[in-house]
Amino acid sequence: MDNNEAPVIKTTEEVSIKPVCATVKERRILVPIDIASHQHSKISTEFVLKHLIKPKESSIHFLTIIPRKEVSEYSSTLSQNASRCKATELSIERWFREICEKNEVAFSVEAVELAKMSNKTISSIICERCLRFSGKVYTLVALAAHNRSGIAEFFLGSVCKYVVANACIPVCVINTAPQIKETA
Repeated sequence: MDNNEAPVIKTTEEVSIKPVCATVKERRILVPIDIASHQHSKISTEFVLKHLIKPKESSIHFLTIIPRKEVSEYSSTLSQNASRCKATELSIERWFREICEKNEVAFSVEAVELAKMSNKTISSIICERCLRFSGKVYTLVALAAHNRSGIAEFFLGSVCKYVVANACIPVCVINTAPQIKETA
């Protein structure tokens, strides 16, 4: 090409560019569940179903991470750990089955023990699951914000802040504090 020639610019009609989400036929939303704070999880799930889901075209994957403390307190062998995960999955399934079926949304549940994953945090596990899990590609992760005070957040950290900063897919943070104060 001569220096005097103008560069050829192709329009979007001439160039076939496919967005990353084009290969995903259904909307798959990853919803982390905090089993210690069922009320926050319920409010965030209701928000997802009302605002982010299309019936029959979407699915939700509920993910809960059993903290190290709970794993070490309740179980000591691998079989006990597996049964604890299964029991947790069944509890979450019971919590959300009716509302998901009512909204015609497919769902799956997964419980993961933090103790099995050395040097990992709840936040980092959520970010890893955002990539791909069991061949599924997620289009969004929806998190409930606990709205802890500054001191509590300093010591406990903020799962939402970490996930928003490090997730490879869009993140929807749902402020559950107003709804919880109204019901209290």
